Amino acid sequence: MGQDGKNSGSETRGIALITTLLLVMVAGALITGAVAVGANHLLVDRFWNRQSRLVGLAEAGVEEGLATLNGRRSLFPDTGFTVLESGAPVTDGRGGTIPGVQRWLYAGPVGITSGQYGVFGSVVAVVRDQGGGVAIRRLEIYQESFAKFAYFTDYEGGNIYFASNDHIWGPLHTNDQIKIHSSRANFHGEVTTAKDISGKQYGTFDKGFTEHAPAIPMPETADLMKLKALAAAGGTAFTGSTVGGDGEATLRIEFVAVDLNGDGDRTDEDEGFFRVYRSSDAAWVVAKAPSTFSNSLNCGDYHGSTFVAAGNHNTSLHGHSGTTALNSSSRVCYLGGDDRLWGGFVANDGKGQWLPWTGTVDPRLAALRADAAYLFPLARSLNPNFKGVIFVEGKVAVSGQIRGHVTVAATSNII
Repeated sequence: MGQDGKNSGSETRGIALITTLLLVMVAGALITGAVAVGANHLLVDRFWNRQSRLVGLAEAGVEEGLATLNGRRSLFPDTGFTVLESGAPVTDGRGGTIPGVQRWLYAGPVGITSGQYGVFGSVVAVVRDQGGGVAIRRLEIYQESFAKFAYFTDYEGGNIYFASNDHIWGPLHTNDQIKIHSSRANFHGEVTTAKDISGKQYGTFDKGFTEHAPAIPMPETADLMKLKALAAAGGTAFTGSTVGGDGEATLRIEFVAVDLNGDGDRTDEDEGFFRVYRSSDAAWVVAKAPSTFSNSLNCGDYHGSTFVAAGNHNTSLHGHSGTTALNSSSRVCYLGGDDRLWGGFVANDGKGQWLPWTGTVDPRLAALRADAAYLFPLARSLNPNFKGVIFVEGKVAVSGQIRGHVTVAATSNII
């Protein structure tokens, strides 16, 4: 019994030793795991810090690329892409070079690159470091057009004034001086000028004004030729001339909105059209008064429902002279080719002619308008090849009511 008892105590001490060793091993494993977790946490923190820095540098890169393109729009290519930076060193906010980091910047158009729906593009920044880290960021950009302005001029001439309580809706910009007459003018959009405003005390500026703003360059001739190609594809490129003085043109475009579906409005997608009138008499086209105003064929008065031009008045027949007609309460002037000059549509009036539309005439339009064969559709559903551009070689006068989106470009003045 005594021997057995001795052996039992020895076994108990052995079990205690094993238990102690197990506890030490478990504690060691826990400590080792904690050290490993801590090390991994440091590695993860370092990775995210490095990656976040690269992402920030890439985002700064696309903004820098955008600023570069805004400063030099000629850098943006028509097709493909251009390299703005290639493996360039990257600087921090203080201008110091960040060691081991390089950046690549690319820019170019995306989507349909013809420009008929606008010019869309991308600026892409790629940033790399020596540890193999990479960050890529992309910025979508849209090239603004002159269509954003309600009024835009490069040159205001020597004697152009906003006056007679004019109301100008939408943004206005000129690269020249703005002049406001004491009879006042109201500007409801933003107003910017590359020079200054003369008579600003006579203007009401709902959204303020900016003087000495950056000049906005007019399109280069090469840009206009791109628009000509787009217009030609849609059958909307026309040849005018530079004949006539200021404010005169031998070609005019009249925009027309037609209620095709009879719903009481003219705002549906396919209800916009235009027609084109050509004459050799530039003054007639724009209804410019002749030196002897009473001889005007554009201006006159009404006798009943009939318009009689001042130059066609006969005192015995009409009861007064052309001079009297121009001072009557029913006096009015019409542009050359206007239906009201003849009491209805006349394709060729002897002074000029309306140009025919060469495409298929919509039956709904034919049922409503005598000039249906002379109306060019603005909707692609009626003119699938229309690219949103009307181009005129020479000067052009523009009038009417637009339903749709269109760019009118000319190699000379648009009146």
